Amino acid sequence: MRWLHLSDLHIGRTQEVPQQSVVGSLVKQIENVLSIGSKPVDAIFITGDIANSGLKKEYDQFVSIVMVKLKSIPACKNAKTILHTW
Repeated sequence: MRWLHLSDLHIGRTQEVPQQSVVGSLVKQIENVLSIGSKPVDAIFITGDIANSGLKKEYDQFVSIVMVKLKSIPACKNAKTILHTW
């Protein structure tokens, strides 16, 4: 089984560098690592704080700037996504 784990993304947090840029760099790094092996990812685990303040718009941003980009990676497109927050 091959899996990817991301934690505490805090989408919506104000910072000097735009989050879309940071997520773009993260996705590029994930693509580079996953291109090393030939097997696709079976599951993507996302734990911790997804949204910074728990606002609906932060969760919407998470889907549009994180999940869409992750699922565009060929090795991740068929992976089961497991979200666990507390």
